[in-house]
Formats: sequence, C-alpha cells, structure tokens
Amino acid sequence: MAIQQNGSRLISGKIGDKIYVIRDGKNYVRSLPKKSIIPPTDKQIAWRATFTLVTQFLMPLSSLLNESYRRINRKKSGLKVTSQQVFTEALRGVYPNVEIDPSKVSLIRGNLPAPQGNMTYVAGTDELDFHWPLFSKAYHNSNDELAVLIWCSSLNEFYSKLNLGVSRDQEFCTITIPHAFKGSQLHVWLFYRSANHCAYSPSVYMGQVDGRRVS
Repeated sequence: MAIQQNGSRLISGKIGDKIYVIRDGKNYVRSLPKKSIIPPTDKQIAWRATFTLVTQFLMPLSSLLNESYRRINRKKSGLKVTSQQVFTEALRGVYPNVEIDPSKVSLIRGNLPAPQGNMTYVAGTDELDFHWPLFSKAYHNSNDELAVLIWCSSLNEFYSKLNLGVSRDQEFCTITIPHAFKGSQLHVWLFYRSANHCAYSPSVYMGQVDGRRVS
C-alpha cells in the first residue's frame, strides 16, 4: 500500500479504482483488486459449489454454533469448526451431485453428557416421541434442558427449539413437527443445554423422518 501525498489534505474512501485510508495521520492508497479474466477450472467450480452448499446449510445456525462453541473455545468460530467437519466427514457424492449426509454432521459441541435414547414417529399425529434412560443418579445436573434441531431437506430450513420445557431426568418427551415441515423429509438432532445456559452437550443425530416413518 502506497502513501498518498496531497499536502495537508487527507482523503478517505473509494475514488475510481483506488481506495484511500487514513492511518496514524497519514494517507495510504491501494488499487481495487481486479477480477480475473481466466475462466475457473473444473476443480474451482466444484469447490465453489460445495462451499455454497455447506454455507447455505449451516448459516441459519451460525449464532447458535458460535455461542455453543465459545463455551469450550473462545479463540475459534463455531461456524468455521462445524463447516470444516462437514467438509471432511459429511459430504457424499461427486460434483455436480454432492450432498450433505446429515447423519454424519456434528452441529453442537460441548462438555455436558450427550443425549441417549430413541426417536419414534407417531403416525397420523405429526409428533415425535423421544425416550431415554436416566443418565445417572450421581450426575448432579439432571435439570439440563433438552433442545432440538430439525432440518427440512426439501426447504433447506432449520427449526430450532432451545427450551422444550423438558429436563434430562424426565426420560420422555413429545415434539410436534412444525406445520411447514409436515409431510417432508426431516432430520433430527437433540442436545442438552445447562439450566443457566452456560454449557452445552454435543448434538446427537436421532434419525430421519420421511412423513410416514422414522429411519
């Protein structure tokens, strides 16, 4: 970046193809980056398409991913860490037929014990039932709050409910499928959040619902 000499006048902002910046009482100027006229390679096209796929999948959860991850590591972005995990472990197929495998996606990370149990679709009621064993009587945080994430693949939308009003020691809950998601293919994750909202468990993929059954 060059220093702009213009008498005592300092310039800030974009003028033509130049950007002017004031720093420590001096004016600096740099040129705008030029667009490449070289056509992208097949590998670059595939990478950009995959990057867009992963970004569009995770971006609706960016605030939650960052909030939960900063509880265990303040130096990294939860969105970035989850994106890397999806890229390395949860993609299937070859461009242009690349897909995300939800069963391999780790959305939430944390130090609390993760949910354990089974999910059942109650046919005709649009409800999901969850059963789990009592974790341990020696575990003192039995009031951890159960939370759910439901992804509708056809709409590429997430439904999140962080406070279901269900605690770890209740061993059962029923969740109603959002009206906009009814009849669609859904993917479900559960996780716990501490009662004071200062800690999270890892999310657990519970399965796929296709509108008629759980698989």
